[in-house]
Amino acid sequence: MSIKGNMNSLKKTYSTDSGMYCVWDPKTFVNINDYNSWEKELLEDADIEKHVRNGHIVPINIGSDGVFVIDLRISLGDEMVELSPRERKYLTASSQPYLFLSTGTICISGIEFIESKPGRHVGRVNLPSGDYSVSIHLIAWDEEPGTRDNKGQPKLEALSDFVVLVNPKKGNEHFRTKIITFDLPSRKTNA
Repeated sequence: MSIKGNMNSLKKTYSTDSGMYCVWDPKTFVNINDYNSWEKELLEDADIEKHVRNGHIVPINIGSDGVFVIDLRISLGDEMVELSPRERKYLTASSQPYLFLSTGTICISGIEFIESKPGRHVGRVNLPSGDYSVSIHLIAWDEEPGTRDNKGQPKLEALSDFVVLVNPKKGNEHFRTKIITFDLPSRKTNA
């Protein structure tokens, strides 16, 4: 974790075999300590949607397993965290804001790693208790020239796959409650 001006930032590589990453509140899941307790709480879409509606989970869900770099940025004051001009240039999709209710810590991981005692696959940042607005941004980092090394791997200075912005709730937002993070563009048909 790093502190830059008026924000906390955590940029890390995460993996999932469940097709979904989540920003989550660990105190909500104190009863998850094995697969059976995880399954009761998070196996079905309806269960996950309940946690999304209640502000306990923010899904980063594009329906794909994999390994992605996720940059979590948290506003520490009145100044909102935003995408950089460079990130905006390669922005592919942005979610509508999700509600997140913090009890003191924010975690990020694949959904399969949600448990009472977050392990090594989980990123954690202190976040003062309160209500937050979280937006997810998908970045096409690989479209930026010069971001791959001679082996085709991303260079250290490459942009992240996802940027997660956590800002204080304003009070007048309409929050997304779907477990799919981004709306698919409507397709035109030749009728």
